[in-house]
Amino acid sequence: MRLMRKIRRLSALIATPTLDGSPPNCRRRLERLTRAVQWECIRQVARWREVTITCEQLGFSMTIPVGTGISTSLYILRDELEKEVSFLLYCLRPDMTFLDIGANFGFYSLLAARRGCRVIAVEPHPTTAKYLLQNLRANGVKDVHVIQKALSDTSGTATLYEPHFDPFGSSSLLWREALSRALSVQMVTLDEAIPEDEHIDMIKLDVEGAEGRVLRGGKSLLQRDRPSILLELSTAGFEACSLLTEHGYRFFTWNGKVLVSISPIALWKVVRRCRAVNVIALSSDGWE
Repeated sequence: MRLMRKIRRLSALIATPTLDGSPPNCRRRLERLTRAVQWECIRQVARWREVTITCEQLGFSMTIPVGTGISTSLYILRDELEKEVSFLLYCLRPDMTFLDIGANFGFYSLLAARRGCRVIAVEPHPTTAKYLLQNLRANGVKDVHVIQKALSDTSGTATLYEPHFDPFGSSSLLWREALSRALSVQMVTLDEAIPEDEHIDMIKLDVEGAEGRVLRGGKSLLQRDRPSILLELSTAGFEACSLLTEHGYRFFTWNGKVLVSISPIALWKVVRRCRAVNVIALSSDGWE
């Protein structure tokens, strides 16, 4: 059963659409299959060791631990990690400030920095933040401010739960399983973390189900800056959808070429079926 799940996951990664939404051709599928085989060999001998992955089209490389959830996808797909990458390549401009909440090992922070944006990266997990800083330095990226704290709707000390299956890449403020290890981290609200004179143009928000808490703590920023938001919605974090709707946001998916409007009801159905989905939230008075 476990082997079949792994085969299905790898097969899905190999068949992932390209950045323009089209199916991968035979050459690209073969490249991905080759990487998948290489990756399984690496995993067998180097679990929790490091591997450096180069995203040639995006212009950066990343060093990450082998055993994390994102490492498999990143090793196989590289520049085509998610189709929303092409959305960011389309809309990010050098005069923007990009806020990466749940920066993880720095993929989206590096992408935005390579587009000339000023970047603020938020990552509370101490080991993950170490890799984030290492990747920024290795790529010569300087205009990135890293906040090593958790964002929520209150300030103080928080418990960050580290699941055994992915201790660095999937930590969350939400308790998830009995085998989770608990870490104590500093916690602030989004409004406290970002000064009023710092205008935020775009937010990437992926905090493993705690998205609603982050947005509750950032109501002043949402009202003031009206940033565009790329976020992951799950059943645990679907509260974020209601909060953004109250602030006048509409929701879209990205098919690789254009934005497709989706209602909150339809979005809930997709989230329930897929467990988690990336969605783009745009304010009614934001840029097109």
